[in-house]
Amino acid sequence: MRRRHFLTSLACAAVPGAGAPLRDLPAAPVLGSRMLFLDRSNLREQSGAALVPAPVEKLGLVMGPGSPGDAADAHSAMGCGLFRAGDTYRLYYSGITKDAPVFGVCVAESKDLLHWTRPNLGQIRIGGADTNRIRIEGIPESAPVTQPSIVPLPRGGHRMYFWLHQREPVRRFRYLAADSDDGIRWRCVNAGTPCLVHPHDIGKWPWLDPVEAREQRRADNADDRLRIRSNDATHTYAMPGGGFEMFTVFPVLNTPATGRYVARDNAPFMLRVMTRRTSEDGLRFSDPEFIVVPDAHDPWDQQFYYLTQHRFGDFRIGFLGHYRVHGQTMDIELAYSQDGRRWERPMRGAWIPRGPKEASDSGMVYMPNHLVDRGDHWLALYTGSAGVHNQPQRGRRGVHAARIARHRFAGLSANASLTARVQTKPFFLGGTEVRLDAAIEPGGVLRAELCGALGQPLKGLSFADSIPTEGDSPSHVLRWKPGTLDDYRFHPVSLRVEWTRGVVYGVDWTLF
Repeated sequence: MRRRHFLTSLACAAVPGAGAPLRDLPAAPVLGSRMLFLDRSNLREQSGAALVPAPVEKLGLVMGPGSPGDAADAHSAMGCGLFRAGDTYRLYYSGITKDAPVFGVCVAESKDLLHWTRPNLGQIRIGGADTNRIRIEGIPESAPVTQPSIVPLPRGGHRMYFWLHQREPVRRFRYLAADSDDGIRWRCVNAGTPCLVHPHDIGKWPWLDPVEAREQRRADNADDRLRIRSNDATHTYAMPGGGFEMFTVFPVLNTPATGRYVARDNAPFMLRVMTRRTSEDGLRFSDPEFIVVPDAHDPWDQQFYYLTQHRFGDFRIGFLGHYRVHGQTMDIELAYSQDGRRWERPMRGAWIPRGPKEASDSGMVYMPNHLVDRGDHWLALYTGSAGVHNQPQRGRRGVHAARIARHRFAGLSANASLTARVQTKPFFLGGTEVRLDAAIEPGGVLRAELCGALGQPLKGLSFADSIPTEGDSPSHVLRWKPGTLDDYRFHPVSLRVEWTRGVVYGVDWTLF
């Protein structure tokens, strides 16, 4: 064994959980018999109700700058990885320092996801001190790397996708992959054939008119690099059925003639839009599908910085980097999709609000790769910054935590004093109960009726027979005075609900 590898193995043995294999966090259960009312396709009719964000409980900063590996910034933005190693959670995140290498992939450990330690790995030293930074074999130790996305490999082990930002001795800005068996020692597998390249890897000429740039493109033989260009901010996932998909920015040429040119941006010559690419081997990815592009319903300075997702089988909740270029702020916008290709944006604006002025998340917020299932809620280890895009304020960015009530991403709220009403699409009952996720305020009331597939109220199960529902519960059991659901278990039905002063999030008819 070489001396470096021997010393590294000794250091890794002292890392909590280093001897235990990485285990993926449990996948979110398939929605199955649950309808989320944020998805308009679940509703046959809707009146007197508006879609609103659900309350999110912010828990504050849980990990800020605090070690040689992240003395200037610690963040889970634009890529991270969260796994179990033994009884310990392991977070892979981006750390920034004032000393070279400025960017690095770091490791933190936690028992409860709220209190974190940074184990020294014996791989990279900064200012003479050991750090919690990962050394990637095949990449110069002094080369800055950042924004890790870590996924399981079919054959075992894991792959880390990351951005290399190397300026010397050769300029290389590219998205690469490294593999590992233990999650501590990593080896780059495609240094010469990147998955993506940053425009800095090509030069300035791609921002010229394509006709004007023709000769330079031919001289550089850069056609292939143009097809795989991205402005970093990439999240890569292993697909459940095999293969890989990534959501990444594509920089579209932007000029004053587009009407979306903002001179104060750090790159006013490009407009950021979201694309999806897929791959069978996780190294050679398809041409981009353009999935989220500013349209006539968006502000003139709207751009999209990133897209992360949380899956329920085929259904995906998405979190968009909602970048308002004029104000230089970053918000989290909620989206959803049935297939990862067609994304709905029902609320075009901030979903998790930024903090008040001078708060550590007042300027920009970014969601991590996915949420963590904590039973009755999900935990989001999001990144918050007090600075704005062109002025990030080093030392003011860190990892924050927020609780999201299970399945409560957004709900339908009764408008003012109006009675809200919805009717679902037809479904088959799974048992003899229907449960509603709703928060009805004091003075409000909810009633429901079960209908046939064509919308006619069923005998004994109409509004007139409904026992009023009040209060806040994720599983209100709907009841009717004389009616029973047992006679309709094998027939298609729909549910009609009306309520005042409250928010309804969805319905569940699992076999109870």
